[in-house]
Amino acid sequence: MKRLATAFTLVTILLTLACTSNNSGGNAHTVTAVVAPNKAAILKDFRTWWTYISGKIHLERDFIPLNEDSTRISKAAFLHKLASGNYVPFEVLIKDDSSVYKIEHPEKIDSEISDRTIQLAYAHIKNYNWEGKELPRYHFADLNGTTYTPENTKGKVMLLKCWFVHCVACVAEFPELNQLVEKYRNRKDALFISLATDPKDSLHQFFKTHSFNYATVPEQHDYLSKELQVTGYPTHFLINRAGKIVKVTQEAKEIIPFFEKEIEKR
Repeated sequence: MKRLATAFTLVTILLTLACTSNNSGGNAHTVTAVVAPNKAAILKDFRTWWTYISGKIHLERDFIPLNEDSTRISKAAFLHKLASGNYVPFEVLIKDDSSVYKIEHPEKIDSEISDRTIQLAYAHIKNYNWEGKELPRYHFADLNGTTYTPENTKGKVMLLKCWFVHCVACVAEFPELNQLVEKYRNRKDALFISLATDPKDSLHQFFKTHSFNYATVPEQHDYLSKELQVTGYPTHFLINRAGKIVKVTQEAKEIIPFFEKEIEKR
């Protein structure tokens, strides 16, 4: 009986997505994989749930969000439901290389899982709300004396990294980001800028033993906390050629695909 209910749910999802696609006037999408998560096993304890969430659920990506009745809803509505602490997300389909996440309302949910879901949801809501907005007014001066303003960066795709020298996760991303800079070093329309909270002297000392190929702007604590409202490090902001924020993520691996997509736009 349980298998029959699961199969019915998946068929409902497939039909819903097909109708959505056809009504939009585009070609019907192809489902490349059907996922049937063992929800009870995933929710049995915090560690099991966290392993699943960390590996399968990527809320910063452009996923397809479904309500608990398998109807499509907005990403904002999806995140706000998660923020209530009464819902959890599951990946139910992979469709055209995009994940389909469905929200569920368990009869019973562990308090630790609920609390962590609320934290994640609010962090992603804050990042999501930046999308489409202009970066707050800035006048950055890097360690080499080069300045960056909305006027002289317009027409370029800008990737910002917010960090500080004692942030282990921030420093661990350097090799991956250095490879990205090297890949696009001949692109005049690509800018890689790091906003550090540390003073110049500390950064100069730090870079004697660490290699980071972004242009680094020192003493940005106030801008990061007051203007960008950054509370977690690292944080990455992707800004398009018009000066609008495209995406905000915590990890380099999540922002890089968006950057590569944006830099190829004309």
